[in-house]
Amino acid sequence: MVDLAVGVVIGAAFGGVGVVTASVTTLMSLAIAPGEQGRVRGGTRAVRTLAQAAGPLLSGQVYARLGPSATFGAGAAVVVVALSVLSGTPLTGEQGVETVN
Repeated sequence: MVDLAVGVVIGAAFGGVGVVTASVTTLMSLAIAPGEQGRVRGGTRAVRTLAQAAGPLLSGQVYARLGPSATFGAGAAVVVVALSVLSGTPLTGEQGVETVN
């Protein structure tokens, strides 16, 4: 699972958002039951949109009030938390969903 997280980070760094979005959508379609995919995809899209709106607002405030070092530290903390959550999340059929190998 950590390999997946590293792959997503490398994809984001070198391939951009398009590569990451396509990869995450594909992984979700393989890990989620067909009847649940629309609901989960909608929820994921809503969270992503909220993060894209809130991220610049919050980081701008941190930068203005605390400076660039605090902004970098806060961003690093968010990445660490995200990778920790991602590495603990099963992507394969523990819920009875068949996966493609």
